[in-house]
Amino acid sequence: MATGRKRRGFTLLEMMIIVLIVAVLVSIIAMMTRKANQRAKEGTLLAGLKDLRDAVQLFQNDVGGFPATLDDITATDSSGVSAGADGAGNIRTPVFYEGPYLRRIPKDPMTNSTTWAYDNASGGIHTTNGQTGSDGRSYTEW
Repeated sequence: MATGRKRRGFTLLEMMIIVLIVAVLVSIIAMMTRKANQRAKEGTLLAGLKDLRDAVQLFQNDVGGFPATLDDITATDSSGVSAGADGAGNIRTPVFYEGPYLRRIPKDPMTNSTTWAYDNASGGIHTTNGQTGSDGRSYTEW
């Protein structure tokens, strides 16, 4: 004859299954958060590159050559601009300087510094981080 005893609580197997489900959910959330952080950094990188490239182009349009260094685009007046020729041999005329084109050099979110790979012959600017982005290309190709 059965005693009619009611079961209370969970068995060990049920608890292990619950813990396993929670662990899987936590790992999925952690992966999604990591990907979201990476996409945010990539968006910030693209915005910083666009700002820098636009500022270099404005400088080149006004002065006649690319800045010797990126610090030239943040100069408050023409006295802070490097004179002479750029890397392509174009003569810079600082007297036509209309800057500053940026208040400060943006920080590269991938390297966490304001150091960028800059070519004063072409005006090309890239990050110095050689890792691969979410689109499969190296960040240095962006």
